[in-house]
Amino acid sequence: MNFTQTLRINQELRSQSPDEVLENYSGLAQSAFQADPGEATPTVICALNEARDIGSTLASLALSDRNVLPVVVDNGSTDGTPEIAETMGAVVLSEPRPSKMRAYQCALRFLE
Repeated sequence: MNFTQTLRINQELRSQSPDEVLENYSGLAQSAFQADPGEATPTVICALNEARDIGSTLASLALSDRNVLPVVVDNGSTDGTPEIAETMGAVVLSEPRPSKMRAYQCALRFLE
């Protein structure tokens, strides 16, 4: 699946409610992300209050033909973003200091 197809799938998923995405895709995502973590390409997602979109983003990654290890770095969300990401099977890290750069640094420390 190419990048354009992945974007199309993400747009389709975003037309569903976050609860529908969790209900319909969390099992698939968990299986996809657990398939072979040693061979997976790390995919870092910095997130702050992304509950509306994090499920569809992770579902579209799970539906792609790439073996990815999603690493979601929560940057102080108050809307349930880290819980949704964890339910979808992503590795969830926390960086409480608000800064996208600090969130990326947190992910890099984890991946070393």
